[in-house]
Parts: sequence; structure tokens; C-alpha cells
Amino acid sequence: MINKKGENKPKTPFKGHVKEKYCHEPGGEELLYSREIFSDIIKFLPDATFVINSAGAVIAWNQAMGELTDVRAEYILGKRNYEYSLPFYGERRPILIDQVFRLESPVTRKYQNFRMMDEAITAEVFIPKLKGKPTYLWGKAAPLYNRRGEMIGAIESIRDITDMKQAEEEINRYQDHLEELVEKRTSDLRNSEKKLKDIIYGSPIPTFIIDRNHRVIYWNQALEEFTEIMAEEIIGTKDHYRLFYSNKRPCLADLLVENDIEDIEYWYSGNYQKSKLIEGAYHVTDFFPLLGKDGKWLTSTTAVIKDVKGDIIGAMTVIEDITKRRLAEEALQKSESKYRTIFENTGTATVLVEEDTSLSLVNSEFIRLTGFSRQEAEGKSWLEFVSEDDRDRMIKYHLLRTMDSKIPPQNYEFNFLKKDGTSGDGYMTIETIPGTSQRVASIVDITDRKKSEKELHKLNKN
Repeated sequence: MINKKGENKPKTPFKGHVKEKYCHEPGGEELLYSREIFSDIIKFLPDATFVINSAGAVIAWNQAMGELTDVRAEYILGKRNYEYSLPFYGERRPILIDQVFRLESPVTRKYQNFRMMDEAITAEVFIPKLKGKPTYLWGKAAPLYNRRGEMIGAIESIRDITDMKQAEEEINRYQDHLEELVEKRTSDLRNSEKKLKDIIYGSPIPTFIIDRNHRVIYWNQALEEFTEIMAEEIIGTKDHYRLFYSNKRPCLADLLVENDIEDIEYWYSGNYQKSKLIEGAYHVTDFFPLLGKDGKWLTSTTAVIKDVKGDIIGAMTVIEDITKRRLAEEALQKSESKYRTIFENTGTATVLVEEDTSLSLVNSEFIRLTGFSRQEAEGKSWLEFVSEDDRDRMIKYHLLRTMDSKIPPQNYEFNFLKKDGTSGDGYMTIETIPGTSQRVASIVDITDRKKSEKELHKLNKN
């Protein structure tokens, strides 16, 4: 979970490519299932996404990332030294994700449209040769924090925007050309308009244009396929609202043609924002229940078209279907909520242990077993909850597990301390989370069993 510093919200460390074994503890299979759902959602996000930890090692590399770069996850996971930059630049060097750590400030000079939104960073870059062809990429990077507000890594999503860039260039060329044609009002106008129509009609991005009278003058093939409304049916009418709504009402293009900027808030309250890249353009993101079987999430960008005098003569709208991305985001949130519920209600005292021995997460059963509150336990070293007789042995296990998780035992008994000054006997099961230095440990109270064994031993001795 990405969290801003300073927020008093629970922060759950990222668990990309997690495949855990919980050693026969109650609820273990459900927790593993939730973790795998979480990992699979990251894996199959439509945007290429990867994650590095604070040491610069790659800990998640999803399927879309593999398709974008031709580098498989099993090859790159765990690698450091800017290994993730090689598919893009052919050399080891900082990229956008490294800017998150504030240690590579020269990175910003290598990107275009560099923006910072709170702690997230977005930028665009041109790659001369990605998989053998020139490619424009858009990226967004942000830090990842643990529950203590400490940065534990960073995540970056990358999108191939080559088609969009080419489309923008075509649109810009069209607008310049259109202004010249309006001024000349010659036969060249008709010829150029036909060429423009062919360009827009053949564009893979759903697009329509209205004139100053709100009549549709272009409705391309991609939009025909998306809406099942044919161009000959809609061109010349004012029925472009049918793309979004069942009843007639102004669309964003209509408001911009009339320069009714104040009315945008009335019709699109909470769902729009002004473009940072295109002057006078606006973005709208909303759910449209009439589209498709179950409705669709769309992001549309609308900009005015002006003549050489600066007068508005029309407006253009381009549309992107973001339904899959939104559903993935919603599924991710549900998975995370389910995981936390399982963690809290597994029936066994369970903790998340960091490499420095601190407890970053404890569940309610651990609180009940030890008597310590969540605030008293989280952030403290687990050594503070272990009796002095067992500390040296458990420190040894911890160090061995840092070198190789297979060397120390995964199950062992130890004596734990309670808040009231007493102690108890526990049976621990501990496992390192693959790709991280974190460990998940569960504790079963065997105090009564140990007492019974001691009493039986005394009876047998007598």
C-alpha cells in the first residue's frame, strides 16, 4: 500500500510475487490464497509494473512488464545494480523509479513532462530502440512505506504511449493545417479535409469532432466499433450525447465550444480536471452504465479547435476505455482488505518481522496472548518478547535465516514474555517472504502442555 508520510493510516508492506508456506497453522491456507490473489492482481495488471526494495533489488516484475521488455520475471527478480534499466537503455543507470529515493536528482533532466503529485512522480521519455523500434513511454513512480512510515521501496508503472504521441502529433498538425485552410477558403480546403478525415477515421483511438454549431463532423472507425453507432448515422446531428447518456444533455465538447467553463463544474462535479499538457483541454473520468454489458469506465480528453484568429470553431474528444484497470484496482483493494481480515482472525498469534528484528505488524491474537497493546508491540524488537534464556539461540536463528532461510529450523519452542511479568511456552513457525527480508511468524501457546509434561515426568520419576 502506498501511503503519504505522516498519515496515521495502517501501511502494509508490498507483497509482490509472494508465495508463502504457513506450516500447517490454522487459517494458513486461506492466508496463502489471499496472498496469491494479491500477487496475481499485480501480475496481470494491464500496465507494465515493477517494484524495487530499498536496496534497489527487483521484487516484482509483472507479465505486462515482461511483454514490454522481453525480459521474464524469473530472470530479473532479485537483481540489483540498475538491472531494470538495461532493457530500455542498454546500460545500467538510474531511471524514474530511482528519483523516488531523492538520491538521483540528475534523472529529471532525462525526462519530458516531469511532474510531481504529492510523492508520486510522472514523466515521459523517448526510447530510440525498445525491442527494435522507437518508443514513447509514460511512467509513474511512487514510494512504498511500512507501517512505521519508513520507505521500504518504490513502484513504477510504465505505459507505451507511442500511438497516443503519434495521434497527438497528427492532431496538432491537423489543427495547424485547419487554421490555414479556414483562412484560404480554397479548393485546398476540401482536399485537406478529406485527408484529415482519413487520418482521424483510421486512428485506433476513439475520436469525434463537433463544429461551432454542435454538429458532429467526424466520428471515426474506432468510435464506431466502440459504440456500435455508425458515422453515417451520427454525422450532421447533435446526438453525440448518445455516446455517454440516455437523455440529451451537454457534453464536455459542447461546453467548451460555448466557452462555458463555469458550467463544467455543474455537469461534471468531481469527475474532471484541467489538462496539464494541452492548453484549454479537460479530462473527464466517470462510469457509464449504458456502455457494454455491465457499463464501462472511460477517460475522455476534450480540447477546442481554433482558427487563425483564435476563435473557437469546434472541439475534439478522444476516449480511452479504462474499465480493466479500474476493476483491477478495485480487486486489489478487496484482496488487501481480505488479507488483513484473515491476518487479524487467523486464530493464531501472528507477527510480521523485519530484518532488523522489529515487529511491523501484529494481530489481535498476539495482543491477547502477550497482554501488550498494538502500540506497545509494533515497532519493538521481538527480542523484548523473548525470555533471556532463549534470546541467544533465536538471534542465531535470525542471522542464519538472513544468509539462507533453509539453514535454521522453521519450527521450534521458546519461552515468551507477557506484559504482566509472567512468561509462557510457545511453539513458533516462521517463514521468510520470498523476494524480501521480511518473515511471517505464528506462535501457538503450549504452556499448559509443557506443564502437563513436567508433571508427568515427576510422576514417572517417583
